[in-house]
Parts: sequence; structure tokens; C-alpha cells
Amino acid sequence: SDGGEKITYQSPRGWNYSGSATQLTLRPPNKTQAEATITRIPQSEPGKLDEESLKKLVTEAMALVPKGSTNVTVVSQEKNPVQINRKETFLVILSYNFYGESFSRSVLFLNRGKEQIRFQLTCRQPDFNELHRAFLASQFSWQNL
Repeated sequence: SDGGEKITYQSPRGWNYSGSATQLTLRPPNKTQAEATITRIPQSEPGKLDEESLKKLVTEAMALVPKGSTNVTVVSQEKNPVQINRKETFLVILSYNFYGESFSRSVLFLNRGKEQIRFQLTCRQPDFNELHRAFLASQFSWQNL
């Protein structure tokens, strides 16, 4: 609930979930080392998706990889791959190596008033396309966000 309006979201089919008031954690079945999070982050002022802000968001996404990661690469960045309740989004996809394993991470940013909603998926590279498709598709289920 947010100011009296009920906010709803349908996670991908079969994914387990847990969370708090500020973060929802989702785990797909039968996939090791795979996790998605949806996090509310307060901001001092409403966010923008202008050119300067997009560069900062790419830097933020890169800073989210685990310490000790190597070969951190921006695979792609895309403005508005999906709009959620007519709000703009920005998607950054990264790849990196961590303790000998290859991982992919997607971070979808959405500005909502004085907060940012961050949708993040991290998994081993072979699982990424399937899990990213399911997680991104679930974003269309948001109501009243």
C-alpha cells in the first residue's frame, strides 16, 4: 500500500519470494546462484532520465557487482525497454566473472517521485536469457506503482 492505494505485482510463475517494506527478493526454482530483487530507494529529489543521469545510472549499476569481480563489462543499455504505469525506465545489462564463474546482471531503474525502484536480476550467464525474459515480463503486472 502506498498512500492508501494498493500496489500489486505478480512474480514470475513458480519463483519463491521473501521481503520487507523496502525490498522484495525473488528466487527462480531449480537455478543455483540466481536471485532477483526489487528495491525502493529514497531520493532527495525526483529523479530524471536525462543524458547525465543515464551515465550516473550506468556507473551505479557497475558499482553493484560484488567486490572482487573481474572483467566487468556493460553489455547493453536501453531506455524504456518497458514502461511501468506509464513511467520511464532505464535498463543496464552487465557481465562479469566472480570466483571463476561467469555472471550476468540486469538492473532496471524506475524513478517514482522521490524514490527510485531498482529491479535487479543476477545469475550465471547460461541462465540469464531465460530468467531475464521471465523477470522483465513480470514487470507488466504492476498495478498502481
